[in-house]
Amino acid sequence: MPVFCSSSLRDAGYTLQLAFTADEALRKIHEVGVDIVVFGEGIDSGERTRMEGALQSLRPRPRIIMLYDISIARAEQADAVLNIKGDPQDLVRTIRYLLTGTC
Repeated sequence: MPVFCSSSLRDAGYTLQLAFTADEALRKIHEVGVDIVVFGEGIDSGERTRMEGALQSLRPRPRIIMLYDISIARAEQADAVLNIKGDPQDLVRTIRYLLTGTC
């Protein structure tokens, strides 16, 4: 996740758990629990597929946001897809909407 997004989310009052591998992310998801998972644009497609499969088995299933740069290929499992070049507040608004149904 781009640093500007992290700071925007913290400023909006959200608690973040950052992970750099699928194993690390899955461990944190099981230890802490999460409502939203944001896949950065640089995540390996195999790692993303493995994460998506693991998330499908959780109840309630965390919502998935995929950030992209050039292509939105293989974003079928995402609840929302955002371009990394957009306004960081778009991510804040999207998370708020996915959690509460309001912007």
